[in-house]
Amino acid sequence: MLVQALAGNAVIAKTPTDGGVACLTLAAALAVREGIPITLVSGSGGELSEALVRSPEIGCVSFVGGRDTGARIATAVADLGKRHILEQEGLNTWGVWNFTDWDALSCVIPKLFDYGKQRCTA
Repeated sequence: MLVQALAGNAVIAKTPTDGGVACLTLAAALAVREGIPITLVSGSGGELSEALVRSPEIGCVSFVGGRDTGARIATAVADLGKRHILEQEGLNTWGVWNFTDWDALSCVIPKLFDYGKQRCTA
């Protein structure tokens, strides 16, 4: 979320359902104290999902979580044609838009799997 905010994007983060609330709350508070525009919301993903995923004001959805919820979000954003990044159960993910040098990228992709194990870099 910090990278997105520093890149000039508005950021709305939702506290995780299972753990991490204190860490994310502290990170958001420190960022806001330094003038970085981050909004933190808390509540049930089931209740907030509609607004956070389907709102036309939201240009890109970045999701970190389980496969079942991720699948529902993927379906929703695909139906809307909305940009999205999904990291489900710790599997690394990349979002690529407006890119044309596929030959160069295809040389890099195999190197991304050198570690071969689950890495959570969210």
